[in-house]
Amino acid sequence: MTEDNKDTHYLKVYEAYTRDVGRGVARIDYNTMDSLSASTGDVIEIKGKRKTVAKCLPLHPSDEGKGRIRVDGLVRNNAGVAMEAYKNTRRISFSPIRHINRSC
Repeated sequence: MTEDNKDTHYLKVYEAYTRDVGRGVARIDYNTMDSLSASTGDVIEIKGKRKTVAKCLPLHPSDEGKGRIRVDGLVRNNAGVAMEAYKNTRRISFSPIRHINRSC
């Protein structure tokens, strides 16, 4: 992973929508996505006690403009963040793995 944009945003952590649980997604509003130069499907980093990544998707219109990020329990646990805590988020870039060497 490499740093793609130094601009970070502090967002309040909320529970994921039911349909997003177990999918490794983070939902943020369109204004935050624009300021991070992120698009739907990009990878964003969530930093709490630890760092983790999630796929970026837009929030539902009822959550727009409230400074929220919605992630499931697995993402929160991986990042070491609690519900309703403010944590920073930024866009990152990554290179997919092209080849894996296995030695037995």
